[in-house]
Amino acid sequence: AVKVIEGDSGARDPRLQSQRTEAFLSLARFSDAQYQSIDKYMNSSEFENKQALLEKAKEEVDLMRERKVTSNRYTIKVQRELELDETALSNLRTDRKRFLCKAVENYIQCLEQGEEHDTWVFRLASLWLENADIRGINDMMKRGVKQIPSYKFLPLMYQLAARMGTKMAAGVYEDTGFHDVLNDLICKVSLEHPHHTLFIIFALVNANKDESFCRTRPSKSAPRQTSQFDLERSDVAREIIAVVRKKRGGMIRGIERMCDAYITLAYMDASRHKNEKKAIPIPADQPIMQLKDLDEVVIPTMEIKVDPSGCYENLVTVRSFLPHYHLAGGVNLPKIIDCVGSDGKSRRQLVKVSSLVFLVVFDM
Repeated sequence: AVKVIEGDSGARDPRLQSQRTEAFLSLARFSDAQYQSIDKYMNSSEFENKQALLEKAKEEVDLMRERKVTSNRYTIKVQRELELDETALSNLRTDRKRFLCKAVENYIQCLEQGEEHDTWVFRLASLWLENADIRGINDMMKRGVKQIPSYKFLPLMYQLAARMGTKMAAGVYEDTGFHDVLNDLICKVSLEHPHHTLFIIFALVNANKDESFCRTRPSKSAPRQTSQFDLERSDVAREIIAVVRKKRGGMIRGIERMCDAYITLAYMDASRHKNEKKAIPIPADQPIMQLKDLDEVVIPTMEIKVDPSGCYENLVTVRSFLPHYHLAGGVNLPKIIDCVGSDGKSRRQLVKVSSLVFLVVFDM
């Protein structure tokens, strides 16, 4: 179907191009279904029992060879059945990988061609992340990252960013190319859609800053222990920020200042005001009071419509913050502040320390 549509008569017909995308999706879903069927069987107790019997048969054959009993009828029969079972197992694994690769290949083609099936990016990502230890899948995704418009990966940024790093547990993904592809994808999305991604990346860059605050300031919650993977992920996040900085230096500097200001304010001791209901002045030495006219930094709690072209204009940026805050109920006394946008409107935000991430900023 694809070959016919790609002919001279179909190349210029938009209706046929839509059918071309449907053809890729149909083949991807068919291959995916076959892959899932085989994968489900290979994870079943029935398959586990068959493997146990196969291992037992191998031991029996090895014992026969050791005792040089290889010519009688029973021995020949056992050896033949073992060979057949091993061939069947090998074919099953081959089919599983073949259908997996075909599904990934055609999901990529489908997502590259049009916009009507963009939600299938979730299934593509699922197949990729489930099989990140397979070199062939990462090779296909390396090409796919270049072909598929980057905005289609935006809904997956939190899940993808959580996988960033140079290694995984016990080197599971070592030499498969997974992290190279993943980091390239995140870097591409960050360059083309910075307003939707940079705050996610900066959250990883600043992930261990809460430790320094907890050492110097009283806190009722213990700091989260930083693992080796957290440190690696922060290092990769810094590398991505360094790449974006070359093209968007002003934006990066503005976001850095604002993130540091949010963190400092979140950890500011407000315990003496815990019963205060009125507005509380923000000390003049707080960094958030020094933030003025960040023309390249959008208000982080505002929803920004995705532009597939990556051209973002007339966005509401940060002008300043009102010089007072209120306290909300909670163990760590979350602070309610007001951010003034370039449109003159004030937007309320909740800044708090979290046990899972160093800082959470909510739109109120």
